[in-house]
Amino acid sequence: PTDLGRPQMRRRGGGARRRRAPFEERFDPERVRTEAVGKVGQEGYRRFFHDSRRGPISPWHDIPWKAVGAPADAWMVTEMPKRTSAKYGILLNERMNPVAPSLEHGQPRQYTQTILWNCGFLPQTWEDPSAVHPELQLRGDNRPLDIVELGSQQYDRGKVSHVRILGALAMIRQGELDWKILAVDVEDELASHAQNISDLEAHDPELLGALRDWLASNEGVHRRLNDFAFGGSAVGQEEALAIIEAAHDAWRRLRREGSDAFWLGDEVSDASDATSATRPATTSRTSSSTEALPEAPSEEDVRALRAPPGFEGVAPDDFAAPPEL
Repeated sequence: PTDLGRPQMRRRGGGARRRRAPFEERFDPERVRTEAVGKVGQEGYRRFFHDSRRGPISPWHDIPWKAVGAPADAWMVTEMPKRTSAKYGILLNERMNPVAPSLEHGQPRQYTQTILWNCGFLPQTWEDPSAVHPELQLRGDNRPLDIVELGSQQYDRGKVSHVRILGALAMIRQGELDWKILAVDVEDELASHAQNISDLEAHDPELLGALRDWLASNEGVHRRLNDFAFGGSAVGQEEALAIIEAAHDAWRRLRREGSDAFWLGDEVSDASDATSATRPATTSRTSSSTEALPEAPSEEDVRALRAPPGFEGVAPDDFAAPPEL
């Protein structure tokens, strides 16, 4: 296994019997809570996601990426809050895709520098390792798109947040293209100054440089610095949204075709129906589209999550008070 339990693709095809699911409900992040199982920072620690109406959900499959609002609005799931240093990530090959600590030699991995931004992923996206970027000639990193929220708030781990997409950095890690989508919380003060990447650079010229430096050194493998395509410059909002759409289409294809390398749900919904209501509007500054959740898991699913084998106890929180900067 690789970092964060990242699986290697073995084959496409197979998967569980598919059926259509109702999608009449709008997604509401206020209904989502998380539950920590196991001891904080230990190998068996997992943070699961629950919807108050629908029961256990997968943060990867059951939360839409597109949020109602402006065309660049999205939902972000936080893995690593700002002002922390422990590396966490979603487990793609475990049932219900919980968030867990990254391990190195059996021990929780810590960044050498404190994280100064909220880091997470965009749900319902996947960077297809079989797809080659036409200009960079690099393949995707086989994970959901990473997203970095640049505002002033400190999110909780597992928080689902309404953010505005500003642009993206093309990081190259171990020969793979690892996009870092850049965003700001729609309620943050920074959002009033930054509608796009150009606004951000004009408002705070040093911010992206600091983020690049942190990503280059802390996200590197075996002490090797990561590189960035396009001379380290961020691509703009329009291109970032195109990157997200491509990753969303790849996720739909993955769900449709199935894979033994990922947990894709006990019963996979028809991907074309599940995602048609979450596409951003292209002709209007506001979107009337709605997001929806797949059918709720069974009571057996709920009981299985409440008492996963090998886990002991429930932790009330999964990270300590942030260090002083």
